[in-house]
Amino acid sequence: MCIPTKNLKLCSCASEDELHNADHIWELYRYVEGKMEMVLGEVQFPSGMSEEDFKVNHQKLAEALKRKDLFDFPVELNPKDKLRLIFKYHPEESVRFPAFSGKEEFFFTYTGNYWRKSNDSWFIVMGTHDEAEEGKIEVTID
Repeated sequence: MCIPTKNLKLCSCASEDELHNADHIWELYRYVEGKMEMVLGEVQFPSGMSEEDFKVNHQKLAEALKRKDLFDFPVELNPKDKLRLIFKYHPEESVRFPAFSGKEEFFFTYTGNYWRKSNDSWFIVMGTHDEAEEGKIEVTID
């Protein structure tokens, strides 16, 4: 069961319906040696967050990921694993301006000791990794 502690908790207890309707979700991807697939898709325009705000938020999330109790289940991480954090916001803006995604995505790469900020895109990650786990992000405010 997911019990949020300080700041950020990656919970595995959500059903498919709950994940589909969740405001914030996470996805863990495992590196697959030799996998080099080309993934095609549709470009999503940025959410409207300034580049500076994105960098600040990316750094704050990297700090939050240093906690030992980040996941609500025992997880064995491997170097090159990827973590994708997705935060949805302002759904009314997505309706009025459908070109904007209404979400921010942040990627991190596991080094063997900690999560490092990554500038990957979903297309790049899917070409070299397989999705292993997913769940809801629970956020608490100090």
